[in-house]
Amino acid sequence: MNKIEKQAIIYKYFTENKGYKRIAKEMNLSRDSVRSFVKRYKLKNGLEIELSIPISMTKPNTYEKRISELEMNVELLKNFLYWAGRR
Repeated sequence: MNKIEKQAIIYKYFTENKGYKRIAKEMNLSRDSVRSFVKRYKLKNGLEIELSIPISMTKPNTYEKRISELEMNVELLKNFLYWAGRR
Protein backbone atom coordinates (compact mmCIF):
# COMPACT_ATOMS: atom_id res chain seq x y z
CA MET A 1 0.00 0.00 0.00
CA ASN A 2 1.43 3.35 -0.99
CA LYS A 3 0.87 6.71 0.71
CA ILE A 4 -1.95 7.78 -1.62
CA GLU A 5 -3.81 4.51 -1.09
CA LYS A 6 -3.48 4.88 2.68
CA GLN A 7 -4.84 8.43 2.57
CA ALA A 8 -7.69 7.29 0.33
CA ILE A 9 -8.61 4.55 2.82
CA ILE A 10 -8.69 7.02 5.71
CA TYR A 11 -10.69 9.52 3.65
CA LYS A 12 -13.26 6.92 2.62
CA TYR A 13 -13.55 5.49 6.13
CA PHE A 14 -13.84 8.72 8.12
CA THR A 15 -15.34 11.17 5.63
CA GLU A 16 -17.48 9.02 3.37
CA ASN A 17 -18.39 6.62 6.23
CA LYS A 18 -17.68 3.57 4.11
CA GLY A 19 -17.06 0.20 5.71
CA TYR A 20 -14.01 -2.03 5.43
CA LYS A 21 -15.62 -4.37 2.93
CA ARG A 22 -16.76 -1.60 0.58
CA ILE A 23 -13.40 0.19 0.70
CA ALA A 24 -11.57 -3.08 0.06
CA LYS A 25 -13.76 -3.86 -2.94
CA GLU A 26 -13.36 -0.35 -4.43
CA MET A 27 -9.59 -0.39 -3.99
CA ASN A 28 -9.02 -4.06 -4.84
CA LEU A 29 -7.56 -4.84 -1.41
CA SER A 30 -8.42 -7.44 1.18
CA ARG A 31 -10.90 -6.46 3.89
CA ASP A 32 -8.40 -7.49 6.55
CA SER A 33 -5.74 -5.18 5.10
CA VAL A 34 -8.12 -2.23 5.20
CA ARG A 35 -9.34 -3.07 8.71
CA SER A 36 -5.79 -3.51 9.98
CA PHE A 37 -4.63 -0.21 8.51
CA VAL A 38 -7.61 1.73 9.92
CA LYS A 39 -7.07 0.15 13.32
CA ARG A 40 -3.37 1.11 13.31
CA TYR A 41 -4.27 4.64 12.19
CA LYS A 42 -6.79 5.00 15.03
CA LEU A 43 -4.32 3.75 17.63
CA LYS A 44 -1.52 5.95 16.33
CA ASN A 45 -3.69 9.06 16.35
CA GLY A 46 -5.58 8.41 19.59
CA LEU A 47 -8.95 7.87 17.92
CA GLU A 48 -10.13 5.00 20.09
CA ILE A 49 -13.24 6.96 21.12
CA GLU A 50 -16.10 6.01 18.81
CA LEU A 51 -17.81 8.88 17.02
CA SER A 52 -21.21 7.48 18.04
CA ILE A 53 -20.90 9.07 21.49
CA PRO A 54 -23.01 12.26 21.48
CA ILE A 55 -20.91 15.34 22.13
CA SER A 56 -23.38 16.43 24.82
CA MET A 57 -22.44 13.32 26.82
CA THR A 58 -18.72 13.96 26.71
CA LYS A 59 -16.74 15.78 29.36
CA PRO A 60 -15.65 19.37 28.62
CA ASN A 61 -11.95 18.43 28.52
CA THR A 62 -12.65 16.07 25.61
CA TYR A 63 -13.70 19.01 23.43
CA GLU A 64 -10.07 20.00 22.99
CA LYS A 65 -9.22 16.43 22.01
CA ARG A 66 -12.10 16.31 19.53
CA ILE A 67 -11.04 19.65 18.02
CA SER A 68 -7.52 18.28 17.70
CA GLU A 69 -8.87 15.16 15.95
CA LEU A 70 -10.88 17.28 13.52
CA GLU A 71 -7.90 19.52 12.78
CA MET A 72 -5.83 16.40 12.09
CA ASN A 73 -8.54 15.11 9.72
CA VAL A 74 -8.55 18.44 7.87
CA GLU A 75 -4.78 18.23 7.47
CA LEU A 76 -5.07 14.64 6.24
CA LEU A 77 -7.68 15.65 3.68
CA LYS A 78 -5.51 18.54 2.49
CA ASN A 79 -2.60 16.13 2.03
CA PHE A 80 -4.85 13.67 0.22
CA LEU A 81 -6.05 16.32 -2.20
CA TYR A 82 -2.49 17.55 -2.73
CA TRP A 83 -1.18 14.07 -3.53
CA ALA A 84 -4.21 13.29 -5.69
CA GLY A 85 -3.44 16.40 -7.75
CA ARG A 86 -6.66 18.24 -6.91
CA ARG A 87 -5.18 21.24 -5.21
